[in-house]
Amino acid sequence: MAKLNRIKVVLVEKQKTGKWLAEQVGKSACTVSKWCSNSTQPEIAQLKRVAYLLEQLDSLIYVDWLDSSMPQTTCGKIAENIKEKIKKDDKFILVATEGAIASKWCIWELGFGDAHKYASEKIALFPIRNEGYDWSESEYLEIYPVIGYIDTYQYVSNFGCLDTGYNVSLWT
Repeated sequence: MAKLNRIKVVLVEKQKTGKWLAEQVGKSACTVSKWCSNSTQPEIAQLKRVAYLLEQLDSLIYVDWLDSSMPQTTCGKIAENIKEKIKKDDKFILVATEGAIASKWCIWELGFGDAHKYASEKIALFPIRNEGYDWSESEYLEIYPVIGYIDTYQYVSNFGCLDTGYNVSLWT
């Protein structure tokens, strides 16, 4: 399973461009564009640099497999660390790949995030799937807002006009 990032989402949230990021990390705008579209991934060192820059914009990015405090083998300490991060961070967004949905860990994290973020509307799914949002056998996911990309300006009933870019919406 490919590891995916949410660089583009954070750039949009912080009103920064891929060109800005390219200048900051010394890469071409084309390379950063590929990172933003998830067609290629930055090397670990580069991803850490990007995360650092985005954190300077007051946007904390947490990637558990980059957390040096995580134990090397699966154990209860991992669950404790993840629980603390979910409680501490303002929002919980699950990058919902097919592998993530099949993972008992990710479903546990979603349940814990639900208990702490759902009432305050600070939980969402960011689906990364070739077939769209068909979560057969995981229909419970339909209760969460979804982050998705809209490639044209459009009107959506109950939401109004949505600009081109990443938006959060509920299932319809």
